[in-house]
Amino acid sequence: LLVLAAYFMVRAVGPVSARASAGWVALAGCALGFAFLTKMLQAFLIVPGLALMFLVAAPAVSVWKRLGTLLIGAATMIASSGWYIALVALWPADSRPYIAGSTDNSLLQLAFGYNGLQRILGQEGPGPGHGPGPGGPGHGPGGGANLMFGGDPGIGRMFGLSMGTEASWLLPAALIGLLAALWLTRRTARTAGLRAGLLMWGGWMLVTAVVFSFMDGIIHPYYT
Repeated sequence: LLVLAAYFMVRAVGPVSARASAGWVALAGCALGFAFLTKMLQAFLIVPGLALMFLVAAPAVSVWKRLGTLLIGAATMIASSGWYIALVALWPADSRPYIAGSTDNSLLQLAFGYNGLQRILGQEGPGPGHGPGPGGPGHGPGGGANLMFGGDPGIGRMFGLSMGTEASWLLPAALIGLLAALWLTRRTARTAGLRAGLLMWGGWMLVTAVVFSFMDGIIHPYYT
């Protein structure tokens, strides 16, 4: 779904009209919304890269029109993810399963709590499958789990014993290649496809790497 969203954004910055661009951006927002339903807030890590590429390289329209088009994408992203959250919230709680991992039987709390800010801030929270029962909700892995799974937070985490054996050996080459390519394309047109791709994929990589490096909650090496 994330790769599909990237494809739609690539089409949005192609040689198309402003109306066509809005349609592709809306499709990208829809794909991101369904990605959110699949993996919660992790799906939104690529949003800065996609937005940066469109703001810089979209066809010849004003900056304000580009911002307006991105708002259309944000609206479709909220709609394509929010319908399910609203459905669960409105459905009688005694007629559906308990929302595992949440502390109050709320999908919204799960999305922004255990599968959201608690992953970043390392707050204590319930683990998967924990609902009402012995011990009650709220008992599960929380802060400090990063020490077991991914190493201490910091700039060196991606190159430590846990993460370094997964994909981190690619990061230095990718970063050097990104910086070199941005320098070599510094004088190209604003809408140049090559630099647009560098902004999107480079933004995707950098934001994800920074979040994974410094998040203080549960993190697993296989995330990389």
